Amino acid sequence: MKRVLIVEDNPELSSVFSDLLTDNQFEVRVAMNGLEAVDTLNDFSPDIILLDVHMPILSGLEVLTYTRENPALDHTRIIMMTGDFRIEQMPEARLVDRFLVKPVHLADVLTLTRQLASENELGASVNDKYPGY
Repeated sequence: MKRVLIVEDNPELSSVFSDLLTDNQFEVRVAMNGLEAVDTLNDFSPDIILLDVHMPILSGLEVLTYTRENPALDHTRIIMMTGDFRIEQMPEARLVDRFLVKPVHLADVLTLTRQLASENELGASVNDKYPGY
């Protein structure tokens, strides 16, 4: 069973994402802020992270950087969710596997999560895609 960490500070939205992915055979954990996400990453090695950009305590970009610098998370793929179109122009954007623009469609969340889960089964590490990380 593929593991997904949902990093989203909106409780209703994180609950909807969690229910959707759990119903589709993913093991899911939820973090309500960036610090909680980093703590969760230390004991739950997800295959995929659904990551909101604007998070309390630590931003989504800080969680992204932490994830990419952690060799134990080489296999982890990241879907960044944001309503801020400028994020895709930032240097950190190259570290993201996929972007979803808020408001997101649940079908897109499920499709991208399944797609990245399938890519993970092929065995490529993040170091193959992001040299230097």
